[in-house]
Order: sequence, then C-alpha cells, then structure tokens
Amino acid sequence: EHLSDGTANHPSGTTIGMREPKRNLDMHDSLVVLKPPGWEVRDDNTGKQLSSWIQAMEVKCPIVHDSTSQYGFIHRIDVPNSGLILAAKSYEAFWHIKMQLAVGLSVREYAIICHGWVAPSLCRSEASVYWRADEPTESGSRGKASTTHLGARKHVVKQIDALTLMVVSIRTG
Repeated sequence: EHLSDGTANHPSGTTIGMREPKRNLDMHDSLVVLKPPGWEVRDDNTGKQLSSWIQAMEVKCPIVHDSTSQYGFIHRIDVPNSGLILAAKSYEAFWHIKMQLAVGLSVREYAIICHGWVAPSLCRSEASVYWRADEPTESGSRGKASTTHLGARKHVVKQIDALTLMVVSIRTG
C-alpha cells in the first residue's frame, strides 16, 4: 500500500521509504525508535540528527540533552541504514544497559539481505575498523578490533539475482 508521503506499508507492518523517525516503544526508563535511512543518531555529520528529533519530542529527561552520555542512545547504526535504536530515559537506565552490553548479557542483532550466496560455514568476521569524520570507514591493520558473528538463514533466487538472508550479531567494535 503506497501512502501520500511517498512511503509504502510492507505486509510485515513496517514502513518502506519512511522519512521521519518513529517512536516504536516507550517504556518508563527507555525508548525504542525506528531510525530511517539518511538519519544519524548523534554525531552531527548530517543535518538529520536523531538526538535533535528526540529532544523536539519533548521527552522530559535530562539525559536526552547530555552529549557526554550520548544523549541517552545506547548504540548507533550507519546513516544509510534503517533500524531500531535503543535510548535510555535516565542515567541509571543508560549505565545499566551499557553494562549489560559490556558483559555480554545483551547483544545487538540485525537481519540483513546480501546480494549473492553467503556460505553457511561463514560464521565469524574479525577486522580492525577505522573511521574519521569525513572519510569512509576502513577495515585493515589500524583501528578498533571488531568481531561480528554471522549466520546465513535463507538463500533465495529472485529473477536472476541470488540473495542471502542473514542474522548478524555485533559482539565488539
């Protein structure tokens, strides 16, 4: 179903081509926001900042105005990507969730679609990741060590394209 703002509803209930963030879940101590492509969580490298959007929502929590606590955001995803972002509404919740991530009690998992066939035997990727504000992200000999766990879940052929549905879990980086 195509909507008047140029977006479309997918049968799964998600919005394709959305232009504005959406509050998906609002709990007493945290908030889950659906970030659309083109938006940045908090680093002021683009004009569309999720941190500014959450402040404009009049969330009455001091942490959403505090850059030293990442405006309450627990994690980020790249600007071209869309996905769910977790934000704390209190300092206590922020540090509690960060501790859970640090000790492995919580993990970040993503569903992605890759062009081509990904071998089911590919289950781990390790690389050093380096990033500077005005340059593309690089992997190689310099940067922060990163480990990602991968799992091919389904292979699909659509017309002449081969696709792989994967679950990706970022453990470090």
